[in-house]
Amino acid sequence: MRGTWLLAATLWGCAQVEAPGGAEAGPADAATGPVDARAAGEVADSAAIARDAGEATDAAGTRPSDGAASDGGTMRCEDLPFRALPFCPKNTGVCAGARFHCEDGRAVPCQDADYRAYHASYADPETDALCDGLDNDCDGRTDEACACAAGATQPCGTDLGECVAGVQTCTGAAWGRCEGPLGPLPERCNGLDDDCDGRADEDTADEAPPCAQQAGVCAGARRRCGGAAGWAECDAAALAAHAALYVRDEGGAHCDGVDNDCDGRTDEGCECRPGESRACGTDAGECRPGTQTCDGGRWRPCDGEGPREETCSGRDDDCDGVVDEGDTCPERHACRAGACVRTSALVQAESGARGHAVGREERGGWCAGTGDYDEGYLTFGPYLDDLPAGEYEAVWRLLVDDHAAHDDDVARLEVNDYDRRPNCGDCVIAARNVERREFAGDFEWQEIGLRFRNPGEGHRLEFRTRWYDVAYLCEDRVEIRRVD
Repeated sequence: MRGTWLLAATLWGCAQVEAPGGAEAGPADAATGPVDARAAGEVADSAAIARDAGEATDAAGTRPSDGAASDGGTMRCEDLPFRALPFCPKNTGVCAGARFHCEDGRAVPCQDADYRAYHASYADPETDALCDGLDNDCDGRTDEACACAAGATQPCGTDLGECVAGVQTCTGAAWGRCEGPLGPLPERCNGLDDDCDGRADEDTADEAPPCAQQAGVCAGARRRCGGAAGWAECDAAALAAHAALYVRDEGGAHCDGVDNDCDGRTDEGCECRPGESRACGTDAGECRPGTQTCDGGRWRPCDGEGPREETCSGRDDDCDGVVDEGDTCPERHACRAGACVRTSALVQAESGARGHAVGREERGGWCAGTGDYDEGYLTFGPYLDDLPAGEYEAVWRLLVDDHAAHDDDVARLEVNDYDRRPNCGDCVIAARNVERREFAGDFEWQEIGLRFRNPGEGHRLEFRTRWYDVAYLCEDRVEIRRVD
């Protein structure tokens, strides 16, 4: 029964059998379990074998005996030509051409043992011990676990900086040692990249000789590396890099109790004597006067309440005599009686804040064309509830394909007060139709406004565009502007 494999090794390249109706059997016909081979005077095709999973029976419902076909004409698997058997699931690499085999009248799928019997080089998984140029595990890849091919060479080390790269050779599927490299060496102050890390003269500060100035804040200062010129003499920039408090001329501006200019004297020419005090500050606005004291030869900051950044609070925070001046509120808000209130809003048609019943995102907005959708709301929402009571204008930015085709209405603009009555889903407080002739040109964005009165803050306002399915129409955005 396993001898069928001998036939497979010889005939795997033969032409595949045609299934009834002219379809050619191939690897896609492979079954996943035991199947019968049924024939009625002609060779059974591999698709039928892969599909039928029951015991072979004759017309009377009994299994035929081994040997000749029963009276019902049923044919055993062993009676079929080899090319009528289905291809095995793995059919690339060393498994190419492998087919099911027959056992006790059935076509049996391929297991690992069957693949090994079919080709001695089969192995799954394919390890780095099998670097033979074959697809041993029949997965469509060759020698994927191997590090390298015997005899191959590659550069090693680095050519960066003062280093010189070497060469590695592949032996036994592994890279050998690096031969012939030079460097790296410890870094020195010479303008060269001795340690081959892409930087020159780094990490050499601990070897630097001391600066000539060592008094005051200059204590411990060292010379800086000057590249190929070696260690540079200490200048003002080097001393300032060593100590943030260093100044070339201390004068009377640095009264901090230290020798800032490294001349051996401290706080020469300071503005006050220790223990002195004086009044400071102002009582304008939110400010409060205080007192300054002399510390280390300089006046300390005033301890009173000083000016702060102006906010929308109804108070003079910056103590300039003006209350709530400047841009103290977020965009599209204004400071009114010490509180930021919204004065306008802008919502893009394609943003997540708007809903859409018809149309699609296009031309940087939301559009619908005739014949694509039924009449409906191109946009609706958002539900703004922070607009104070007052007069407003909602301004839609729209375009139409043909502004002169007719004088018909192409859309209806609506402002809906969602909270005008309890559970009010359609309480329109302002609406108007938009005609083609309102547009200045074809496919040109045009602003079209609608005035309305907001009854008060807390009312959710919805802005809707109903498309009439008579023209191609796009909406870019709607902007709500306060007009009173």
